[in-house]
Amino acid sequence: MIEYFLEKYKDKTDYDLLSIINNKIDYRHEAVNAAIKIYNERNSTSIPFIGDFNEVKKEENKPSESRSLKFLKSLRLKDFYTLITISIFLCSIYSLISLYGSEDFFIDNREWIEKMFFFLSFIWIHILYKYDHNKSNSFFGRVQLDILFLIILLLVKFLIDFIFDGFQTSYDIDISGDTPIFIFIVFLLLLLLELVIEVMKKILRTLKVEIL
Repeated sequence: MIEYFLEKYKDKTDYDLLSIINNKIDYRHEAVNAAIKIYNERNSTSIPFIGDFNEVKKEENKPSESRSLKFLKSLRLKDFYTLITISIFLCSIYSLISLYGSEDFFIDNREWIEKMFFFLSFIWIHILYKYDHNKSNSFFGRVQLDILFLIILLLVKFLIDFIFDGFQTSYDIDISGDTPIFIFIVFLLLLLLELVIEVMKKILRTLKVEIL
């Protein structure tokens, strides 16, 4: 029976889970223990189970799925809609910047504006993920979402170039050098970005503003 509640509660917010835990008298033991298990795993806490928790122990002893598999299973069709939409939006912004690049304002500020929109797009996909799933993504999950977003962004960029018959924009990514080193640098930058987002998340949670 606990498997039913684990599946039912997996997308509930921490606030909802704590509401179930704190009002345990109104719920079945299996429901409360499922809420405790999900909350403990999500926040690295150790709230004790109630009543006969042999079912919980059996569930814990099951072979666990890999993080990547859990992340892939959590993806929904609208997650891909979100990533594609933001990719198209980012390419549109870069095209506008390229079009007006000769303007006085962009001559001196173009580079940091492009970088700002690029990094803000990562924060935005995590905010929308929390909105769509009613829960924050884990650090490992966010890194995987970032990589998926980069892949979709490159595919959208390639598709735009293909539709316009080889039309070249000024925001092409130069990977003519050592490709493995380039990929490694991109991966390090993603990890650094996610560490910054993790700090922001902790600060916002302290301020009771959970948008990430």
